[in-house]
Amino acid sequence: MALDDGSRSEGGCARAKSFTLQLLTGRFFMAFTTIIILSFIGTSYIFGLYSGDIKTTLGYDQSTLNLLSFFKDLGAYVSVHAGLIMEVAPPWVILSLGAMVNFFGYFMIWLSVTHKISRPPVWLMCLYITIGANSLGFANTGAVVPCVKNFPENRGIVIGLLKSYIGLGGAVMAQLYHALYGNDTTADGVILLIAWLPALALLLFAFSVRVLKVVGHRQIKREKTFFNGILYISLVLAGFIMVMILVQKQVEFSKTAMGEDHTILQATFTIDMMILFLASICGLGGNLATIDNLGQIGRVLGGLISEQLLKYKWPRPASLTIVLFISCIAHLLIAFNAPYGLYVASIIMAFCFGAEWTYLYSIISELFGLKHYATLYNYGSLAAPLGSYIFNVRVAGHLYDKEGLRQLEALGFTRKLGEELKCNGVKCYQLAYIIIAAATFFTALVSLILVARTRKFYKGDIYKRFQEDENNVTLNVSSGRMEEEKN
Repeated sequence: MALDDGSRSEGGCARAKSFTLQLLTGRFFMAFTTIIILSFIGTSYIFGLYSGDIKTTLGYDQSTLNLLSFFKDLGAYVSVHAGLIMEVAPPWVILSLGAMVNFFGYFMIWLSVTHKISRPPVWLMCLYITIGANSLGFANTGAVVPCVKNFPENRGIVIGLLKSYIGLGGAVMAQLYHALYGNDTTADGVILLIAWLPALALLLFAFSVRVLKVVGHRQIKREKTFFNGILYISLVLAGFIMVMILVQKQVEFSKTAMGEDHTILQATFTIDMMILFLASICGLGGNLATIDNLGQIGRVLGGLISEQLLKYKWPRPASLTIVLFISCIAHLLIAFNAPYGLYVASIIMAFCFGAEWTYLYSIISELFGLKHYATLYNYGSLAAPLGSYIFNVRVAGHLYDKEGLRQLEALGFTRKLGEELKCNGVKCYQLAYIIIAAATFFTALVSLILVARTRKFYKGDIYKRFQEDENNVTLNVSSGRMEEEKN
């Protein structure tokens, strides 16, 4: 009896060990760790939390600050090198490199803002923030790409889910900042926080992310159910954060801890790729200059809606076109200072910004396949910094400073060298938003060409075409046919 009990106990331990090992090495756990990584890497989206402190401490004008913002976007989205490394190296290498560049870049910014080192020239600050923000590109490549390859038939919803957590991560980081620092206007603390916390998350979970071989029958419906469940949970989380952001603008909650009061919450290849690139410049680039934390909560709905429409053979580029048209409305609401226009525009941009990213990367994967998706993924990001430079630096920043100087001269003052330049009123950004709206509208018209070229392609079962051998298939999307290319 004792021996029998002992053998059963050993058998139970063996089964528990086997189950735990299977769980930790499975695709679903890998997807879970990917979500955790991306939840801590959205630091480039909270530039507004510490940009004011950089502007004041270092005596920058708005054009210089926007230039710094451009290099932040440059670092975040120009990461083709990460994609090329991913072609020959495992994901943990990419994620570890992301941790190193994140800590170095933001730690140097913290040293500069706190005057622990001599004041760096503008070009050096631009270099620091480019390096720090480049961690987003490494994390995107090392986490999103393997997850999409592990769930190819559910790539749309996977991309939507994972990209949503980058935006949600930025909002969570913002709330964490408010919880730790409250109404403190100096942001040196948050800069140090975003230097070490994302780097730690990347290093802790780097070895959990990998591309797994498909063995046996794929339970595609089960996978879809799993990701839909995560999406619904994400929607609840996004709604909660949105409510907290709105409440913190109206109410202060405080508690006493360790004898001090702390504020917890405060109220290609082809013409198709070129069209996507143009859509990204105007759609994504323009939005980067305007969206705050509320706008990031964005993005959870993009993958869910696009996948539902795909069931009815609705071309995903058509969804991208509609989103571009809708975003024009948001730009005009702000430009003409409509009543409650800022709040309405923030909600519109919240959906549009996230949906554009989801649609862009899903379309790229569907039209060009997953064999070199790491490189293609990063190629699709190149449009964002270009759009940011055109609309944020050259348009918005220049017009802001021009209006600020006009207001200063009207008061009989002249700006001193190194003095912060401020502009008040709707005129500061009105013309810039009108220009962005016009460019986005033109891009939406051009994207209709992509809709026409891919209409036949999306009439078929686009995911079934990749199930046999993803690596040996390329698509002739203009005619909706497949052509096999032997490697």
